[in-house]
Amino acid sequence: MTELGKLITKLREATLRAYGEQPDFIREHYGIEQTVLAGGYGYRQVLELVQNGADAILEAHEAHTPLADGNRIQVVLRGSHLYVANTGAALSEEGVRALLSSHSSPKRSIQIGRFGLGFKSLLRLGGRIEIITKNSGGFYFDPERCRRELKEKFNVSEVPGLRLAWPSDEAERSRDKVLAELSWAETIVRAEILTADMLEHLQQEIREFPAEFLLFLQVPVALQLDDSAEPGRELRVEAEGDEQVLVVGSEKSLWRVEKRDVSITDQRAIDDATHIHARGSVPLAWAVPLEGKREEAGRFWAFFPTHTPTYLSGILNAPWKLNSDRKSIIGGEWNAALMREAARMIAATFPKLSVSEDPGRVLDSFPRQMEHVDDDAAPLVLALWNTLESAAVVPDATGTLRTARELLRHPRDDAELARQWQALASL
Repeated sequence: MTELGKLITKLREATLRAYGEQPDFIREHYGIEQTVLAGGYGYRQVLELVQNGADAILEAHEAHTPLADGNRIQVVLRGSHLYVANTGAALSEEGVRALLSSHSSPKRSIQIGRFGLGFKSLLRLGGRIEIITKNSGGFYFDPERCRRELKEKFNVSEVPGLRLAWPSDEAERSRDKVLAELSWAETIVRAEILTADMLEHLQQEIREFPAEFLLFLQVPVALQLDDSAEPGRELRVEAEGDEQVLVVGSEKSLWRVEKRDVSITDQRAIDDATHIHARGSVPLAWAVPLEGKREEAGRFWAFFPTHTPTYLSGILNAPWKLNSDRKSIIGGEWNAALMREAARMIAATFPKLSVSEDPGRVLDSFPRQMEHVDDDAAPLVLALWNTLESAAVVPDATGTLRTARELLRHPRDDAELARQWQALASL
């Protein structure tokens, strides 16, 4: 048996002993899984596994580990199985323990959350879930086997499905042609899909995967998506001077991406954040599209889209506190503190958006009027306007950025003054 297999066996035996000593844990762990499936994680299988792959790559980057096949993630939906492969850091004992528990993701400052609660969303697929590593072998979860064993051993009816794991069979893995195609990967997750509705959901999730996710990673990553029903597509980001080119298949878009790590010191905000969100250093990023028509309203992202508008252009990404379905941000001191930091970052970025051929481009990204003064975005918009009052962000007739107080309005109401104005502007 491999060292990984021995660890899996050891952890399974430890879990059974713990349940024997504290049977109430069984119902508690069952409740956690049901809460995950009922909330926003229940239909984010592809998003969660891509997050895990990105975090594995970031982990390798932090450790200065060279990746032979580059920074690469591939999602494949083939038949009744979903595969997500990455070239990141090898699965550690800490990562294995996180998979077998909950609320214990070994999250680092620049990571999104590796193998946390989101992994449990795979329960909705209904079948076995296998983790395959390049050098250590593999192991699998079988929710039905886990439930059956716990029910028989402890004589209970409500039991979790992802608390016991078993070493997998190398011979069985060798017969999978897709695994052979993914042999370049350090880690592969293979999940069996037993329900037709979830197969359709996964196809949709792959086709609609938000490419802008790549803009917020600390290192460039190539992401390939293939649902077998349509031609696969590859997503990547290329640097072009101070700007970023987002490549989606044959299409390209130009973005300005400003990133900053900030420290939140307000104790009320830290208390509001709890350990799930509070970190010593918090990543903020604002991605602004530089081409095409301005969106009606930008969005807050928590590494993936939410429904909450920012009332300014682009995407504002940070570890916001979200509601239970993970689709909207919520009020509170933590989000308000992050928004105030974001307002400072955005105001400092505005001058960089002005270019000689279009000095007024900066105005396209200004915040718009909120629908209600109690909107969730209010701390951001109010702090940003307060900062902009004294910032040199408005171009004059020569294209030079000035504060608003330095400028005079074009005299449209007086024809003679307007003529003189135009004469001066033409000098």
